[in-house]
Formats: sequence, structure tokens, C-alpha cells
Amino acid sequence: MMLNQLAKARPDYTQAADAIATSGVAYTLLRCPMIRDGDDSSYRLTREGEQPKTWSVDRAAIAACLADLVETDKGLNESLGLTN
Repeated sequence: MMLNQLAKARPDYTQAADAIATSGVAYTLLRCPMIRDGDDSSYRLTREGEQPKTWSVDRAAIAACLADLVETDKGLNESLGLTN
């Protein structure tokens, strides 16, 4: 799993995510794998611990997801993987 590899190589990322999650503030952590300059705005969200179906995401999908998350409480206080 890619996130586990990152956590082993950069424990400061894990510590930062843990600090945010335990801070008591409302948050949403988006884990975006390889980001592409594409225009596909469709996206899939996975919860922490779930395996994503793909390993990339277009910038248009990130924008669409952020707009949806701002308009709703979807993903509040969660760490979400974002892929196309």
C-alpha cells in the first residue's frame, strides 16, 4: 500500500495527520495519489484503510471533489483517498 510506504519513509506525514485528527477542529484530509493535468472531473472516494481502485487523479476531479465537500458535510473529520 502506497500510504504505508510513505508513512515509513516520512513519519512526519503520519504525525501531522494524527495531530490534525486529534486536534478537535473540523477537518478533512484528502490523500491524492499521482496528480495528472486531466479534465476528467469524476472521482471516487475511499475511506482510510480501503484500497483505492486506481493510483491517479486528474486536477479537475480534485476541484470537483473540493467543491462538493465544501457544499456538504461529506467527509467531515475523515481521511479520504481521492482517485478517478
